[in-house]
Amino acid sequence: YTVKKPGNYKIDVKLDNTPLSGSPFNVRVGTGQLKLNCTGSALKGGELRPVEIRGKVELSDLTPVDIRDEDISVTVEGPSGNVPVKTKATGKNSFTINYEPKIGGSYKVAVTIFGKLIDTIDAIFSDPPDPENCVIEDLPDTVFVGETVSFLIITKDSKGQRCLSGGENFVVLVSGSGAPRHKIDDNRDGTYTVEFVPVRGGQYTIDVSLKRKKLKGTPYTVTAKYSADQLNPPDVLGAGKRTAEVGKTANFTITVKDKSGNFVRLEENDIDVKCEGSKDLKLSVSFARTSVNVDYIPKWGGDYTFIIFVYGKEMQRFVVPVKGPKETDVITTSEVPQASRATGPAREEATESLRLRRRTVST
Repeated sequence: YTVKKPGNYKIDVKLDNTPLSGSPFNVRVGTGQLKLNCTGSALKGGELRPVEIRGKVELSDLTPVDIRDEDISVTVEGPSGNVPVKTKATGKNSFTINYEPKIGGSYKVAVTIFGKLIDTIDAIFSDPPDPENCVIEDLPDTVFVGETVSFLIITKDSKGQRCLSGGENFVVLVSGSGAPRHKIDDNRDGTYTVEFVPVRGGQYTIDVSLKRKKLKGTPYTVTAKYSADQLNPPDVLGAGKRTAEVGKTANFTITVKDKSGNFVRLEENDIDVKCEGSKDLKLSVSFARTSVNVDYIPKWGGDYTFIIFVYGKEMQRFVVPVKGPKETDVITTSEVPQASRATGPAREEATESLRLRRRTVST
């Protein structure tokens, strides 16, 4: 029979007005093409183990299609050829597919309904990953606060071969300032993407384990640094910021905080202190946990301009007046012969000037 409209139809079959066994029965007629709705934990692959796929046959408008065992034909092709497979109708429009991959690689499941190829399912199977052989890739040594840190977990089996499927439950623990949250994405190809965002500067420790076993090389460490725009201007304390004296040690201490008021730990390459006013001045810089100490011994008097750079950006400058003779007060060797060569009033004037300058330097 042929129906012209979708809907529910009642079919009544009689012989000499006597209904046949199973009659009457209902038929629901839908529209569209046949399609499969398949589920299963190993639908797209996984470890080498028996696989069961559960499927339903429907039309495009979701109308169920009744099937029997003889209506279903399934083939599974693996790396070494065809794989034994069992199919069974389990309900009006439901069925199961069972097969067992023996070696790692790609498998193709082809499902035929009513003599027509309806769908193919591609799956990749491999030996289970061995934590001793799994590795971490693309993890940077240094990152910036507030930026997403991303790295890959690459799974490998006991033979060192790359695993090609997902489904593993990795445990990742990120420890550091601010206890950042992280997420793990299963890429379904034997790799897992881990992401987290450092909220403060400092060192972060990353532990990765599988089946209660740590991956080789863990824990991993990452250092998070600030950009200059994320910091407040440095705080400078100490007598050496206000004044200094020729020949005596002066010092000041620098501390830096982020916009949230947290102290920032600086290393040698993070900060630079320069001085304008004396080319011969040497600065001694030492680092504590959250501070930077600067010592200097001025050779000449005058105004010294100190400039503080953090992460390559000028963050502060200040002037320190230094007590004592200035470099311009030094009597050069050329001044004495000039005075001795002069005659008359010029000689007396040059000699008196030289005498006064010597007294000034001595004082």
